[in-house]
Amino acid sequence: MRLPLGTKLYPVTLDIEASKMAKVYVDGTAASNLYDPDAKYDVNDAVKITVVSEDGNTTKTYTLNAVVSDSFNDVPTSEWYYDEVMTAANAAGSTAPSPATSSPTAP
Repeated sequence: MRLPLGTKLYPVTLDIEASKMAKVYVDGTAASNLYDPDAKYDVNDAVKITVVSEDGNTTKTYTLNAVVSDSFNDVPTSEWYYDEVMTAANAAGSTAPSPATSSPTAP
């Protein structure tokens, strides 16, 4: 999935729909990985989503790869203002820290 420049990949919620009795897991099939619609997920890296059918006989695993575009779709590189737009976008900060790289005391 390609996302617009400036999209934050952490923290995000995932909106996953499956059959009521199916089980959905995010990044593993342990009970602690059961999908929670209110949980915050880090999609800076690939996220594996596993769906187990109601009867438990069918398991499908999907991989969510989120990629943030490195430019704006509506700002052609040939336009005179392209560099200024990119400078402003980069100065505003276009990514959020992941849980592995952030800390409560980080500035």
